[in-house]
Order: sequence, then C-alpha cells, then structure tokens
Amino acid sequence: MGKIVSIERLRIWLLVGAGLLVMVIAVFLGYAHYRAHRFIKDLPGKLGIDISQETNAFTYSQTAEGRTIFTIHAAKAVQRKDGKVTLHDVGIVLYGRKQDRADRIYGKEFEYDQKAGVIRAAREVHIDLQAPMATDAHGKAEYAAGKDLHGEGGKESTDDRLIHVRTSGLVFMRELGVAATDQDVEFEFNGMNGFAHGADYSSDTGLLVLHSAVKVNGLRDGRPVVLTASRAELDRTNNRVTLAQAKYVSVGGAQTGGAETAQAQRAVVHLRSDGGGVESLDAEGEVTLERGDGGRVVAQRANVAVSADGRAQAVRLYDGVRYSVDEPLRRAGGTAAEGRAAFDKKGRPELVVLTGTVHLTEQVRAAATAAWNERELNSDQVELALGADAAGKAQLRDAKASGRARLKMTDAGREKKGPVSSALAADVLTAHFVQIEGATRITEGHGVGHTALQKVSETGAEDTSSGDTMDVRFRMTTVDGKESGAGRGTEEIATAVQQGNVVMTHKSARRPGDTGVPTEQRATAQKAVYDGTTRWMTLT
Repeated sequence: MGKIVSIERLRIWLLVGAGLLVMVIAVFLGYAHYRAHRFIKDLPGKLGIDISQETNAFTYSQTAEGRTIFTIHAAKAVQRKDGKVTLHDVGIVLYGRKQDRADRIYGKEFEYDQKAGVIRAAREVHIDLQAPMATDAHGKAEYAAGKDLHGEGGKESTDDRLIHVRTSGLVFMRELGVAATDQDVEFEFNGMNGFAHGADYSSDTGLLVLHSAVKVNGLRDGRPVVLTASRAELDRTNNRVTLAQAKYVSVGGAQTGGAETAQAQRAVVHLRSDGGGVESLDAEGEVTLERGDGGRVVAQRANVAVSADGRAQAVRLYDGVRYSVDEPLRRAGGTAAEGRAAFDKKGRPELVVLTGTVHLTEQVRAAATAAWNERELNSDQVELALGADAAGKAQLRDAKASGRARLKMTDAGREKKGPVSSALAADVLTAHFVQIEGATRITEGHGVGHTALQKVSETGAEDTSSGDTMDVRFRMTTVDGKESGAGRGTEEIATAVQQGNVVMTHKSARRPGDTGVPTEQRATAQKAVYDGTTRWMTLT
C-alpha cells in the first residue's frame, strides 16, 4: 500500500521525549524541595538561634563517615525578639551519596517562624542541581558562599549537567511536611528553558505537583522543541510522572515535513527503579501525532516501551486507530482496531502490525489537474516490514494481509477512455515494494487460499478468475498505456498465474441502450496465465 501506513508518520518517540523533559523538571524540583526541608527543619539547633544574637560569616558542615553531607553558609544570622530568625545571603550545598555532584540552594534572605513552624523565603530563591563538586573543604565552603557559581560577581558553571531553577514565595510548613509556592517557577537545563506557575511538594507522600502553565522549550538535535502541559505530577514513591493535556511540538526542515506534534489528554511516564530514566509511557484520550505535511494518526490509547538508552523498543496504539494524510498529489486514510510497531537497536521502525478490520485507502495523481488513481486494501490483519534509506527514513518493503484480504487498484483512465481496475483477493496476500524516484511501488504479489483475480476494462468488460494459489507481477505504465521504467505512472498487471481448480469467467461490456443480461463465458482449468501486454488468458 505504498506510503499509506508508513511508520515514519507515527513518530511515537515524540511522546517519549515529552515524558523525559518533564521528568527532568519534576525530579530536580522535588529533590531540591526535599533537601531544603530536611536541612531547614534542623537549622535552629545548628545555629543556636534559641537565644537572641547576631552571627556574621557563619559556615557549618555536617559530615558522616568522613564524607561531607551538607555545607551551610550565611553572611549573617539574626535572632529577632519576636522569636523569628532572619538569615542573610544564604547558601546551602548538599552532596550526593557518591560525592560526585553538588546541589545548591541559595537566596538573599530566609525567615524561620519557630512558633508557627513555617520557613519562608523573603526574596527570590535559586536552586542549582548536578553542579561540579569542589575537591576540598575550603572549596566547599567557598561554593556555599556563592563563589564560582551564580552568586554576585561569581562565574557561572559551564557543566552541561547543571540544572538551575529560580522562584519566589517559597513556604515550608513543618507540621504538614509540605513546601509550596504560588509564584512563577523558571528552569534552565542543558540549553532548555522551563516555566510553571505554582508548585507544591509533600514529604509524606513524595508527590510533587506543578500546578499550571507548564512549558519547556529549547533545541533537541538542532531542532526547536516546545513541551506544554496544564498540570504535572511526580509520584516519587511509585516512580511515575503524570501530565495533563500534554503537547510536544518539534519544528523540522523540509525533509521532515515541517513541524511535528504529539499530544494526549493524559500521559503517564513510568521511571526505572534504579533511576536510569524512562521505562515506559502510557497515553490516553485522543492521542494524536501530526506532521506538517498533513499526516495524522489518532488513537484512544498508546503505550511505548523504552530501552535503557532511551530509545523506543515497541509501540502499541489501540482502542481504535485512525490515519490520514492530505497532500496536493496524495490523499490517504485508514482505520484499524489496534496497531503495533517494533524498532531496531537504533530506534528505527522495522515491523508494523495492524489488526481488527483493517481498511486502508490511497489516492494519487500525477499533477494538480489530473484525475485521482486509487488503491484500497481490506483485511483482518496487515503486517508491514520496513527498512531505512540512506537518510534513515522508513520505507515499506514487504506487506502481508491475512484474513479476507482484498486489494483493489483503479486507474482513472487515459485520455477519453474510462477507468480500468484490478483486484486481488486471497486468504493470505503478500506483496513486495520498491522505491522508484521517491515513490513506493508494488512489484509483485502472491496469494494463497481462495484466490481471486478481477480486471475491469475501460469499456466495462469484466474478467474474473479463482484458484488455490496466485502469483502476480506488476509494471509501471505511462498515460498512453506504454510501459515505464520510472516512478511516474500507475501500476498494472504485467503477468498473473493462478493454479489449482481455476475457474474463469468473462462478462462482455454493456452496449448503449442494451437492457439485457450481459453475455457470460465460463471455463475451468488447472492453470491460467494472463499476459497484461496482449490481454490474453491461456488455460491449461
């Protein structure tokens, strides 16, 4: 069926990319809030603020088994008479278990209300995750004080692992174990910029929520990308990220057909328990994949299995699959109950299986003013074997239709003559395709079990034959009916061979004004050979 169901149109990895981007945002914000909660909860005891005093240039480090767990620096700590403590120019650094990274929370002013159990950031708050770690105690203290980072007069790190977040109005409620802000939150990571409005994190449930207006944009593989969601949730206990009204847009060049879009009403990203990334993705509610060239795939549900290196391994679309494409010289559409795709180690599609009353159609024409030629396939199941060209684009190589399979091809007609159609049917139909001048063309077909071959001429004469097996070879013809070696033109039967209990019938064309029953001829044989050039059928 040519490009009817070309798997390059699916682009399911876009949904995977959407899940990965939001997972990064959710993980580092949740982790930072959790670390801040653990530190600030014990801060009064560390600073000795149960008495009224003022401390300048305070630095404190907590160690365990010879390793630094965290380092705190405040230019000034003031115990106020109202029982609250004000910290100025605060830097908090938290180190990973393997001591191979450093996470830093810093701001101009923090306030701790010991009686109410509330810690509040009075001004803007910055958080840096995955920054390069200092190698000695002196370097760690300077890092906490803001040296060589985003601090005033400091030098920004160039490590591409660095994740930076900026927000304000951050409040931590000690009794509830909840940190929240109703202000805007901004993110930066490896060339990507993110935004959300409002967030909260519960240390009891491990649930982080980005309230609304979630947006991430930047470049991926040299292409501008934008991810949006109305809401995002990270369930750290169950290693799961949930997105509402998720939409991912990637802008490409002419080869990719322009912008590509993937969206769903709800998407759930399942993370690996070892922290190694995404394990799978589930999406539901009008899961839609679109290309700028007019290609569109819609399903009610989708599932994507992801390899350890972040590539799609298998994709399943189900609960009704619809496909359509609308181009100036090509229109196509299709429906199936379910679709599955398998990918090679490089993430390229190699097999697509459609099941459940599969119906595929395609219309093509040579020019904008030309008539449409049509192809139509019906079957219970269709399997498509795919390859890749030099540019990595998927191309159809072989197709197999099983269960009441029927392929019909209609040529709109040459000059003033009427249309010509050919149809093949069998319990199992297989076909081989080649790429000619950028077009996918069928070269041969084979049928097994209850095979049938039908051809209707431009005058309306009908020839049909049936048999146990069938082998058909096709050729390209030009508008004048001559054979063509190029990709332009239409496919016609060059030769057809049927064997085993062959029954052939011929119905003559109706003449103008003829109201009688058309003349029918019938013959039987063990073998029938049709020559498309001479239009002769030889029976043995």
